[in-house]
Amino acid sequence: TVAEAVRLREAGFNIIHTPMTRIFGAFFNQNHAPLFSNLEVREALNLSLDKEKLVDEVLQGFGMPLSGPILSGSSAWQSDYPRNSATSTRIEAAREILAKAGWKEGESGVLQKKTKTETYNLRFSISTGNVPELKKTAEALKNTWGELGAAVDIKVFEQADLNRDVIRARNYDVLLFGESVGREMDFYPFWHSSQRNDPGLNIALYANITADKLLDDIRASNDKGVRAEKIAALEQEIKKDVPAVFTYSPEFLYAVSPKIKNVEEK
Repeated sequence: TVAEAVRLREAGFNIIHTPMTRIFGAFFNQNHAPLFSNLEVREALNLSLDKEKLVDEVLQGFGMPLSGPILSGSSAWQSDYPRNSATSTRIEAAREILAKAGWKEGESGVLQKKTKTETYNLRFSISTGNVPELKKTAEALKNTWGELGAAVDIKVFEQADLNRDVIRARNYDVLLFGESVGREMDFYPFWHSSQRNDPGLNIALYANITADKLLDDIRASNDKGVRAEKIAALEQEIKKDVPAVFTYSPEFLYAVSPKIKNVEEK
């Protein structure tokens, strides 16, 4: 765990860390929580989160913040907002997005939007696994989004219960979870519309015709250049739709005794 790595580092061990082909994020379920059908809500929740701070606090720096679903080369972090901008600045910008779309503070302090047919309240739950880093991430999301004007409840499950009762049943508002894309960089199981229902792994229930075509083409091509071009296009398509708030990619951690010299990452 990260806590153990920190303890060993303080004891004089050399901590070698290398990227993992795994991404974590908070995935929206618009079917279960209709308020996420409002694009401005998804945009504001994403914009308000300081992902670099999240990596420092949750992973003690042993990870990479993410702005999208792709670990490009293991991708340089491309923020949707300037680096090191204060949380208050992010919150203010996110509030402006919501205000322009008609969100106002309700009686309970929770933001609310009224339309001719619906009244939306910025109230939802985050479901996640009983893992220290995930629980800490969920608390960070709750705190940030609370400042924005959202009422957030955290639901923690043991892994077996999470898989059976939450993920497979698609029974969640927001799912804080990780996806392992592997070295093959196959995003089809996670983002193709045909994979929205169990046993598919499209936990954002994402459906986009353009993205589907790109995913089909990526799987069909053996040309590295073509695949790279289409993967980049896929990332932009997904980021535009904001089906999730991508948080970070953790790292493999190796603790090496100070007595052992010349250890190389490779």
